[in-house]
Amino acid sequence: MTTVKHSASVLFSISGVALCALLAACGSPSPAGKSAAAPLSKPHVDWFEGSLNAAFAKAQAEKKPVLINWGAHWCPYCMALKATVFTRPDFIAQTANVVAVDLDGDTPEGQAANEEFHVIGYPTLAIFKADRTEIARVSGGMDLEQYAGTLGRVLEDERPISEVLAAAVKPDVASISKEDCRRLAYHGWELEAADDDAAPKKAGELALAAGRCPADERIARARLNSRALVIQVDHESHAIGEGKAASPELVSRVRALAPILGDPVQAQAVIDILSLVDDAMFKAVKGQGASFADGFHRAWSAAMLNAAHDAHYGESERLLAMATAIDAETQLRADGKAPADMAAEARTLVQSALSKDAQQGTRHDVVNAARLVYSTLGDEEALYDMLVSEAPKSSTTYYYYSTIARIAEKRGNKDEALGWLKRAYEAVASQAPGARANYGSRYVAGLTRLAPNDVDTIRRVSLDVAQAINERDARTAKAPDRADHLTDPLTKWATTPPRKAVVADVEKRLTSA
Repeated sequence: MTTVKHSASVLFSISGVALCALLAACGSPSPAGKSAAAPLSKPHVDWFEGSLNAAFAKAQAEKKPVLINWGAHWCPYCMALKATVFTRPDFIAQTANVVAVDLDGDTPEGQAANEEFHVIGYPTLAIFKADRTEIARVSGGMDLEQYAGTLGRVLEDERPISEVLAAAVKPDVASISKEDCRRLAYHGWELEAADDDAAPKKAGELALAAGRCPADERIARARLNSRALVIQVDHESHAIGEGKAASPELVSRVRALAPILGDPVQAQAVIDILSLVDDAMFKAVKGQGASFADGFHRAWSAAMLNAAHDAHYGESERLLAMATAIDAETQLRADGKAPADMAAEARTLVQSALSKDAQQGTRHDVVNAARLVYSTLGDEEALYDMLVSEAPKSSTTYYYYSTIARIAEKRGNKDEALGWLKRAYEAVASQAPGARANYGSRYVAGLTRLAPNDVDTIRRVSLDVAQAINERDARTAKAPDRADHLTDPLTKWATTPPRKAVVADVEKRLTSA
């Protein structure tokens, strides 16, 4: 499975490698948005204890929907969701009307649910009828107050979102209700498995629905038009990357974004969506000529920089907005670099965010957003120093080690790089098989590059990882590419009979499941 690949995307892929450097799935931006309500003295969602099947059975008996939160221990935005949204009294009150399930997607049960419900990344928050029919997915990165309202709208009208959209775009429909408009606008479209062939149709339907929303629903209309743009850009990203011109549909959607960016209220309301946009959009912008591109550039930068300094946003959202502003500079400026004053401003914002105390979940979220800023700036020295400093403070230290290892390897420090990869693998030894498969595959890939003659270690670790993959996939159909992150580097490495024997043993282990 894959997810949006863009420097500011925060939905984490569950294909076996978290897209921490590229930045999922898992992403959607983290949920630390506008000012939170004061938490309860003992805030908690009453999570169901038992299997997922038992949760649906309970929902059937009690005539309630099921709310499933997919996450993973290594996912910073999953931690932030729990630390911010799930501690809000208004959200907790809404969950009294559902059977709430907190699902670790890296477990065999979680992997089976990922496959059944087509979950592409973490965190994913979705609502189902008791018969397992999906009703909606909740978008991330919103104003914190929107989460309870979004869940409330779904519980008041349990039509699946597909039915809501189908009704909104019927030829004989001239307008849609405020409620339907908002359900569409705050649905987590980015959390759905992509069907690239159907993407232009979906983008067109969302834009059509936007035009049929009540005139005073400016925010919902802006969100739907922005979502249509992101979907269209994703669809054309590969072709544009190969030098093809943007389609008339994409040009139209890009031009429709300009007035949204020019309205501070609307721009603020779509920051979470625009942070997902692929860099191909900027190529489409440049294709419209210097005059349009310059105006768009100014409006985009102003909107993102305003968000980066807007105290209504959480620290991580402000950093993500800054990273998105920098990304536009690297794409739209002739020299491909952010201006020195913007780079300095970004570093100041990072240091300010890191200087503040935060609970574990939100701290991890802020560090991850800071990583995006440094990565977008191309400042690997600052990135390395920050992660080495922050790793010991984290409950999931291994999450940082792969990036540290990559930088160490780039510097030519092979032993150091391998040491970090080994530490990450050892740190997840007692965790769910998905995490072991993920970090173990990275360690094996590192060993084949940096210690290719250590055949015994490569064999031992590879067999352990193959077993973790078998355990992870025990309850799912065996996808042909399920072990590619392990087998691809091994196949490339296997240039001698002893090495080929290792690959044969690993393949035997994988097929024995």
